[in-house]
Order: sequence, then C-alpha cells, then structure tokens
Amino acid sequence: MDSEFRLLGVLLSGGEKTIETLRYLAANEHARPKVACRELRMGRDRWYATNELLADLDLAYALRDVVRGRRQRYGVTERGKAVLRGLSAIEMLLADSPAGVAQRLKEGTMEHGSAEVGARLCALMERAALRTDWATLVQLQFRAGKMRRYGEAHLGSALEALLRGEAKASVLALEESARFLRTEKGGRSWRRMLLALVAAHLEAGEPLQAFRSVLEAQSAAVLAGDRACEAEARAARGMMMLTYGKWNDALHMVDRALGAARESRTSECLAAVSVDRSFVLMGHDPNRAAGDMQRALQVAEEGGIHLLVLRASGQLAACHAVRGDARAAAEQLELLERRRLRLDGALGRGSNEWRRFVETTHGPLTGRERRQRIIQLARVYRPAPIYAGDPSPSDSGAGVRASPDRSDGEGL
Repeated sequence: MDSEFRLLGVLLSGGEKTIETLRYLAANEHARPKVACRELRMGRDRWYATNELLADLDLAYALRDVVRGRRQRYGVTERGKAVLRGLSAIEMLLADSPAGVAQRLKEGTMEHGSAEVGARLCALMERAALRTDWATLVQLQFRAGKMRRYGEAHLGSALEALLRGEAKASVLALEESARFLRTEKGGRSWRRMLLALVAAHLEAGEPLQAFRSVLEAQSAAVLAGDRACEAEARAARGMMMLTYGKWNDALHMVDRALGAARESRTSECLAAVSVDRSFVLMGHDPNRAAGDMQRALQVAEEGGIHLLVLRASGQLAACHAVRGDARAAAEQLELLERRRLRLDGALGRGSNEWRRFVETTHGPLTGRERRQRIIQLARVYRPAPIYAGDPSPSDSGAGVRASPDRSDGEGL
C-alpha cells in the first residue's frame, strides 16, 4: 500500500497541470504541442516534462517523429483512462464535502437561486453551527442573500439565534424562512427549517407547536428518502415522549431513530442520535447508557462537533450521578466547564441544569426514582435537533419514497 501511495504522490507532484494534461490528452489524442500549450496555458518545456512524467507512470505514450527522432505527440494508455475514471469517482465523493461545496459556490458552477444552491448552503450552515463557527455562519448568511436564497439566509440567522439561546428571535427568523421555502417542500432546506423550528419551539416552551413541526419534518424526510433527517425527527419525538413519562414509547422511537441514522452513514447524525438514545436509556440501564455516551463523546470530539461534545459531557455527568459515582460526575462537570469556557462561554445553555442535577442527585437511584429524576431533567433541558447529515440525492426535487410510516406516530 505504501508504494501505491508513493506513486500517487508522484502523479500529484506535478500539481493540477498533470491531471489537466492527462484529461486533455484523453479528449484530444495526438494533439499538436503548439495547440495544446496554448489551450492549457503552459510553456513547451512544461508540456514535455509533464508528458514525460505521465509516460513514466505508463499513463501516456509518445509518438516519435521518425525523421527527427523526437517525441512529438502523446496519447493516453488504457491505464491512464482507468486512472481518469478513478479520479472522476473521487471527485464525486468529495463534491458534497464542505470544501467541495464552498469551491463550487466560489466558482459559480451552480446556478444562483436554484434549489441545489440552497441545499449546499444549508449543509454548510449546519456544519458551521455544529462547530460553533460564528464567522462562517454569518458569511454564509450574506452569501445566501447574494445568491438569492433568502430562505437559507433566514435559516442561518435562526440557527445563530438558537445557539445563543434567543428562542423567540429564532422562531421569527424561521417563520420568514418558511415563507420563502414553502414552494420547495421536497428540498433539504425545508426539512432542515422544520427541525430547527422544533428546537426553537422547545426552547421557547411551546411543546405543542414543536410536536406539530416534528411530525411534519418526519413525514417530509420519509417522503424524500432522507434517512438522516428522519433519524433526527424520530429522536426528537422520543425525547418529547420522555417528558410525558412514556418510557417504552420513547425507547422504541429512539431505537428506530438509531437504525435510520446508521442507514444514513453520516457520523455526525449517528453521534447526535446516539446521545439522544443514551439519554432515554439512562432510565433503563445507566451502565450501558454511560458506555454509549462515552463513545458518542469520542466521535463528537474527533469531529470537532462542539455542541454534541457539550451535551454528551453533561449527560455523562448526569449518568454518573444516577449510578452513584459522585467523583466521576464531578470530574465530568469540570471537563464540561472547561470545554464551555474554551468556546468563550457562548454556549452555556444547559450547563447549569446538568450541575444542579448532579449536585441534588445522591445515587445510586432505584428504577422508579431514577426515571422520575430523568423526566424532571428532560422537562427542564430538552435537547433538540439542529443537524441531519449531508444532502441527499433528492434534495433539489420531490420525494422518492412512498407515504410515511404512521405505525408509530399516534401522538404523545
């Protein structure tokens, strides 16, 4: 494997012009050097040096001038064509990454005002919010306005307000966002707006409106085949069921959310749903819940997902308190405070509730008492979704799946 990677390094050592030259040869086989240099905007010496490198890698072959004995023209070998197919596949894999989306927006290869632009902007906003990148979040709002995606501009403003704990301002911004996105109910931005509305209503103490929004978000996600968004909606419903004391229904719902998150193959979504599930699992099996939280916390730390790190840290401290491990709970609270201060204290939401819960919990608690305490905590601190993974292939169009499964949606 090491030798293969070294050969790949040799191919990339010539910079972008090497790949560009190989693609040019595939499209213009045996092109004249003078014409090729003009179209590729490179000197003749660079042209011959690049082709010699490709020939050494057996990606291109040379045609000699019999009279002069010089290599005049080049073509692409079968191996070179296979490498080009592989590079195209790599580009497709990276196209939806934050850097790939930002590059496409910068180059203007996507049409201004299109649903595709909105879906990509929405994905970047979510990642910026998860990583508490305030500067990027503000820049994306301005960029959305310039690209005539006003729904996403208001969505970015709502996410910023939600992160700062300004629930009412977030609800108002999301209502404005819905006004612009209403005509694109099959798109990603509409689903993300609904999930953000769930979080805003919960933060504002409006559970009925939140429940309506989460049902609509789940239905839209199922119709669009968006497993990540469906997982977030189901997890939010499970957390809301928990506040009403419906333990079995809540656990069933978060288990289905975890299955959808695994099918989405999105690490951020899987970590977020795992944190929700471990919160519900605390009432059934705190030891198992602690292990799940620890793994989710590790994934969140490795991915730089600051919001999940803070939430998982608080929940892990509460779980240790429920188990009766006061020392581990105190250590986790100290880590939570350090992580919060590292973010300039901008995300203090929920930290006081975790501390109050730990200080007033003297475990180990019995089953009934443990569940009652967790329900009280869930009613005070209601984690809600703000992320649902990368854009799906159907983000810019209508749904691709059948009607949503209502077998589990009989209300709270």
